[in-house]
Order: sequence, then structure tokens, then C-alpha cells
Amino acid sequence: MNRGDVYEVPWPDLGRRPAVIVTRPTAIPYLANVTVVLVTTRVRGLPTEVELGAAHGLAEGSVANADNLLTLPKTELARHLGTLGPAELHTLDQALRIALALD
Repeated sequence: MNRGDVYEVPWPDLGRRPAVIVTRPTAIPYLANVTVVLVTTRVRGLPTEVELGAAHGLAEGSVANADNLLTLPKTELARHLGTLGPAELHTLDQALRIALALD
């Protein structure tokens, strides 16, 4: 389990959905919970979205939407679908900065 991994997770009111782990790598082994970004097929063209697809284990073109964050127990992570590469992780970092108004 690593930052950038895509897993199916239970999402409130939506059932199981893919999500990307965004918890910092050094914390994951020590924490019972991880923070994830929801992946959706609803693309809006927002600066808080990161394009994902088959290369990340998804059945169709999707986006990780950094406006939708959830912290949940690691035991809730279901099937591992794929992993983001360094370029996508960098883009996701930028999306999180925008979503959380950190810049």
C-alpha cells in the first residue's frame, strides 16, 4: 500500500468507487487510516482534476478529483486497481494544492 495506489473504497452514498491514496509515504506504515481522493468518470475540466485511465487499472477514462477527499481505515481498501506514475503524482500534488488553497 503506497501513495498513488488506486483502490476500490466505500464512498458515502455512492457505494464502492476507485480512489487514489494521497497520505504521505512515511506515515502509511504507522497509521490505521489513509486519505484518498475520489476517482470519477464525471470530467468537468477543473484544475483539481487529474486524468486517469486504463494504465491505472480503470475501465474507462476518469479523473481523480482533489476536491473530494476522504480519510478511512486501511482495512476498508478493497481491490488494488493500479498505481499512478511520477508525472500523475506530481499533477495530483498540484491539484491538491489548488483544492486546499495551499499556494
